[in-house]
Amino acid sequence: MKKVLLILLIFILGFVPVCVYADTLTLNISTNNNNVEIGNEINVIVSWNQEMQAADFYLNYDSEKLEYLKSNIDDVFINNEKDNGVLKTAWFSIDDTTKTEIQYTFKIKKSGTANFTTKVYGGFATEKLGMPDNYEEGELAIKISKNPIMIYTIIGVSIIFITIILTIIIRNKNIKRRKQV
Repeated sequence: MKKVLLILLIFILGFVPVCVYADTLTLNISTNNNNVEIGNEINVIVSWNQEMQAADFYLNYDSEKLEYLKSNIDDVFINNEKDNGVLKTAWFSIDDTTKTEIQYTFKIKKSGTANFTTKVYGGFATEKLGMPDNYEEGELAIKISKNPIMIYTIIGVSIIFITIILTIIIRNKNIKRRKQV
């Protein structure tokens, strides 16, 4: 009898689909750009710690310093509230693929510190529609520097201007000396 129950248990467990997912899904925000200057584009990546087939979340960003341009996923719906700096992302895989990240591209408009945060609003789902119980939100702060070309141009123009003034002063002194002799 014990053998029959053991075989029956193994048989049942072998054919019952098991949904495996993280109890807590952790969202991270990162960037792979080191050149964070006005006028450049920056890629911001929202990633999570397990393969998912659907994702619904907000990506909050500083719309005074950044302008949203695009995402790297074709089958994603993004509602961009430009004035509020909110990207409402609703993604469901049309072709049954799973993802662990979505990449966003922004154009840098202004210097200072730009903050990014995530907020899950609809949740995430695996292939078998398993959903995590908890979510850890992500955040990122980046420092945007002023364009160094502009700074170097100002310094260069200042040096040229000072050189011209010094040349005029030296010529005037030389002319006065010649007149005295």
